[in-house]
Amino acid sequence: MKCLKNSQGGAARHLGDTLDSRFGQRPSSAKWFKSQLENSVKSLTVFAATAFELGQEFQAEATAFAEGHFDQAHAAANKAIQDNLKQAPQGSEVVVSAVKAAVDASNKALAEARKSAKKTAKLAQEGIAKLKEHAPQVAKAPARRKARA
Repeated sequence: MKCLKNSQGGAARHLGDTLDSRFGQRPSSAKWFKSQLENSVKSLTVFAATAFELGQEFQAEATAFAEGHFDQAHAAANKAIQDNLKQAPQGSEVVVSAVKAAVDASNKALAEARKSAKKTAKLAQEGIAKLKEHAPQVAKAPARRKARA
């Protein structure tokens, strides 16, 4: 957040310098204005890139958290179903095998859906990386702290 505030503050300073009373008093004021505007754009670009990276980090952490909890709940549900099927009364073998087949099919479908979702997210990340390659290069923001484990 400190990096974001510094970038925002830098942009505000550049804009303030541009609008101060010195503007128009020098013959090179157009060049000066252009340089101030370029500096402001660079600061805002760094700010936007930093905000985007923070958003990406948050998304990765939130996804890992949600997946962990989902996996835990899914395993508990499967265990409960299997335990209940073991206690089924005699003569219900056909129903038990049908339920087991349905549970296996749903687990496979769920695994396939998660695999597809991860593949889609990976393709989206690759697309963003390609867009970044074509974006104008600006000074890198200062290194941020590592994400918590």
